[in-house]
Amino acid sequence: MKNSQKYSFLIFVIFLLLLANCQSEKKAQWEGKITKEGDVEVVHNPDLPLYPEGYLQLEEDFSLDGTSGSEESLLASIRSVVIDEGENIYILDSEEDVIKVFDKEGKYLRTIGAPGQGPGELSSPTMLSLFGDTILVHEASRRLSFFKTNGEFIRSLSTKQHWVLQARCDSQGNIIVVTGRLDPENPAYEYLKFDPDFNFLFKLTESPAPSPAKGFNPFMAVSYFVVGPGDQIIYGYPVDYTIQVYSPEGKLIRKITREYVPVEVSEEEKKEWERENPPDIKLAISKYHSAYRRFKVDEDGHLYVETWEKDEAGNYYYDVFDEEGRYLTRLSLKGVILEV
Repeated sequence: MKNSQKYSFLIFVIFLLLLANCQSEKKAQWEGKITKEGDVEVVHNPDLPLYPEGYLQLEEDFSLDGTSGSEESLLASIRSVVIDEGENIYILDSEEDVIKVFDKEGKYLRTIGAPGQGPGELSSPTMLSLFGDTILVHEASRRLSFFKTNGEFIRSLSTKQHWVLQARCDSQGNIIVVTGRLDPENPAYEYLKFDPDFNFLFKLTESPAPSPAKGFNPFMAVSYFVVGPGDQIIYGYPVDYTIQVYSPEGKLIRKITREYVPVEVSEEEKKEWERENPPDIKLAISKYHSAYRRFKVDEDGHLYVETWEKDEAGNYYYDVFDEEGRYLTRLSLKGVILEV
């Protein structure tokens, strides 16, 4: 019997609630500015958001209880979540190496895939991505597998020529991946775009990767990306608070920045890593956390940026930006946003 846990999924009716609250108040004035760097629009946001904390309210739509129900509906280890246009929810259970599907009411529908390395099976799956009625599954076994949302297996592609760490698709089935460049002198994460048959199209950008020679910093800035509306590629390397927006063709079109105060790494965090770190790995802990952790984007282009700041209950704050890159508000959440 697997270790079952309870997982809650929140459906965010965010900006309708935000606008409803704002209509009864005097219209706030955004205090940032927009400049140009060549053809690139740069959105400069102040430290404080347009609307104070509390303007954004979330409502829990339903929860999935992993401790009850049929055996096949139980959830052991959620790794990735995607939601289709019909609001069906696809959950990658990385302990069972399967995808479990629920409807918008939380009713279990079916299981996609099975553990293994054959056609239609999954081996160490790490990430889901959805385009149309097709699910892309990235597997740590250097393979990409494709399924119909009804569970039908389509095909698999080998990624053995590249050490793929993450993979997402756009609405046309093109595949954007993060690969590791194993160069002892200059290790890096490279962001590459491929067509649906995994033919190389172009390199988007790169960011530094950990260097064993310099020691392991568990709080180093780690780059991240998502695919947004219109197949824009949204990328961030949080050595500072900047998020970059690229066109589907790989052209940088916008930078979103925010003034912020770095969050110090606490003594408790340092001691925890010192206790758990293997003795043969050299630690090089930084004084500060990265500018932010990761982010998600919704279908309207609103960004939800997970920061290192916490509320009194220890929940992380999310900064919320509109589709133009303006810093609207912030909210704290118990847990993390897997999908919006």
